[in-house]
Amino acid sequence: MAQTAPSVCNRQAGRIHIVEDAATRDRWLRYQNGNRGFGETMGALAVVTVDLRAFLEPEERFQGWIDGGLFAMNFIMGLHAQRLGSCCLNWSSPVGNDREFHRVSGIPDQERIIMFIAIGELRDDFVVARSPRRSLESVVTFVSGR
Repeated sequence: MAQTAPSVCNRQAGRIHIVEDAATRDRWLRYQNGNRGFGETMGALAVVTVDLRAFLEPEERFQGWIDGGLFAMNFIMGLHAQRLGSCCLNWSSPVGNDREFHRVSGIPDQERIIMFIAIGELRDDFVVARSPRRSLESVVTFVSGR
């Protein structure tokens, strides 16, 4: 399903690296802040990346984040269609940590990391962090005649 995500000029730069063995998963998770308390319980870990070689012009420098986010969302929808749970984990990482993770993981340097995704079977009962959703009026602006 991830491969059906829209992408700029249909370049399809999205990639996914999936780790199923616990030792590698735990080693990779040391580079990501935000999985403490549950990281060791996930069944698998996915790292969503985009291949920067798909973006040629300077004005496309942010397109990878957009395409990567859409690719990740479709991947998550595919997981849920298979009755698997997921949790998006940010990759707000200092440059040195990013470089070291690329080295340790073997992910090619030309692939920009977009996010990590925890994958697992859903339990019958679980606690989910939840925030109230903003009102439609606070996020939509209708524009006419400008």
